[in-house]
Amino acid sequence: GWPLMRAALYNFLAALSFLVGELIAVAFSGTSVGEQVPPFSAGNFLYIALADLIPEMVMWRGKHGTLPSISYQALNVGCLLLGLVFLAWIKAMFEEWEW
Repeated sequence: GWPLMRAALYNFLAALSFLVGELIAVAFSGTSVGEQVPPFSAGNFLYIALADLIPEMVMWRGKHGTLPSISYQALNVGCLLLGLVFLAWIKAMFEEWEW
C-alpha cells in the first residue's frame, strides 16, 4: 500500500471533490441544470456502489466450488430489493413533506 501521509492526502483530495461538486450544485440550484444534478449524482454513486459489489457477488466461492449457493444469491437479491424498497419509502416520505 501507500505510505500513510500519501493515502491521507489522496483521501482528502477525493473528499474535497465532493465539496466542489456541492458548491457547483448550489450555484446551479435555481436553473434547469440544477434540477438534473441530484439524479446525476445519485446515478454516479449507484454505479460506484454496484461496480464494487457485483464482482464480489459473482466471484464468491462457496464450500463446494466456485458457484455461489442459492441461499447466498437469494440473500444478495433480497438485500438489493430491500434497499430499493427503502429508497422508494424515502421518496414517498419527501413527496408528502411540507417545506
